[in-house]
Amino acid sequence: MRTSALRSSPPDSGFGCKRMKRSSLQKWPLRVLVLITQTPVLWAQLGDARAGAEVLRDRQCVICHSVAGQGGKIAPDLARRSLQPYTPAALAAQMWNHGPRMWRAMEERNLEVPNLAAGEVMDLYAYFRSLRYFDPPGDAARGKGVFLSRQCFRCHAIISAKEQSRGPSVLDWPSLKDPVLWVQNMWNHAAKMAPEMEAEGIAWPQFQVQEMVDLLVYLRNLPSLPSREFSLHFGIPAAGELVFEDHGCIQCHRLGEGDSGKVDLLPATGGSPTLTMLAVEMWNHRPQMAAAARRKGLEIKSFAGEQMRDLLSYLLVKGFFEATGKPNRGADLFREKQCLTCHEGGTDAPQLPRPGAKLTAADFAAAVWRHGPEMLSVMSNQGISWPALSGRDVNDVTAFLSSR
Repeated sequence: MRTSALRSSPPDSGFGCKRMKRSSLQKWPLRVLVLITQTPVLWAQLGDARAGAEVLRDRQCVICHSVAGQGGKIAPDLARRSLQPYTPAALAAQMWNHGPRMWRAMEERNLEVPNLAAGEVMDLYAYFRSLRYFDPPGDAARGKGVFLSRQCFRCHAIISAKEQSRGPSVLDWPSLKDPVLWVQNMWNHAAKMAPEMEAEGIAWPQFQVQEMVDLLVYLRNLPSLPSREFSLHFGIPAAGELVFEDHGCIQCHRLGEGDSGKVDLLPATGGSPTLTMLAVEMWNHRPQMAAAARRKGLEIKSFAGEQMRDLLSYLLVKGFFEATGKPNRGADLFREKQCLTCHEGGTDAPQLPRPGAKLTAADFAAAVWRHGPEMLSVMSNQGISWPALSGRDVNDVTAFLSSR
């Protein structure tokens, strides 16, 4: 099932509404449907890069912005790399900080400020994330050295002649155009590769993140490969929670609170890990995980279909790829940035979401674009400066609003 069939914003949050296609829901097992319908805040589909490219075009963003050099030259190139971690909260902060300049420029050109739903913000995030697939930048020459030094050539030919390749030739690797599929195939391939390497006395190869990036750049630029566009879309977190449970991840790992005897994945992933980083970690730790599974009598399962995509979506909403916000700091920010002057201060400003509504950075960004121009006008009339926010600030403010 294509995950783009499910797009939503948290229901009754004041920031959006939830919509699902009945025909798509009928395809899911009952347990998944129960999770989706009973916990709607977390279980939205989390973004599709192709849909994000359409949002940029349909909302006329490319009139002012370019993407990798293509498009308008008035505003910054949206594919420009930054040294800062790239997360949904970072995107929301960029949209907040850039909003006043953008709204004024649109007014000067008689362009309508578009409304954005939270799902569309996540589509944009997936698209921009795909443009940053090779963060840090890779080098094909170094990647060729990795392909040779790790002896990948012994099993994987760089041509399609099957008789010359013990394993799938590089030409037959569809995962080269899909970073999530790359993570899935790396994991599945380890199960087949481990016994063969052990039989031949070959040590399990270890990778650094930069080496994996270089390897991908080398493989994607082989002359024998057809040109391939990147494709990145996330899955259904509710289904990912089931994968986390059914594949036995929960036996050894926890996400935040829980059994102290298990490895907590959240604190160990500071610094906004990328999908390439995750692929490296899963690959490097495969021997240790296999040994632990044998001790506990567990089966290490492979991933099929959309399972890795769904699992990564579950990890995303649980905070694996982004620091968890701190409500106390968010409350301080809300006061210091003078948000209370309008919100819940007896004015005509939109009221904050109901207490207990679980909000995300995408909800924050969508709300800003719905109310931003009006908010800017009110603030200017009252002599209040538009405050700058960081990705951390967005996380903390949404955590505060969710905790009220």
